[in-house]
Amino acid sequence: MLTLLMNYEELITITFRDGESLEGVLSYPEYIGDKRGVILCPPHPHFAGNMDNNIIKSLYLCFSEKGL
Repeated sequence: MLTLLMNYEELITITFRDGESLEGVLSYPEYIGDKRGVILCPPHPHFAGNMDNNIIKSLYLCFSEKGL
């Protein structure tokens, strides 16, 4: 039997000293029992990349199912 845990999501913005910022989504499972994690970065916007990239979305779903 497969039990899926609920994932929580928060929109985050990381601002650097030079004023540039990086927007993202912090996603974590209902239960955080260990210190594993994954950072997914889409292609650069200058190359038509964004967070809605189909490969990034597929990887996100795969890792979420595994509780990462």
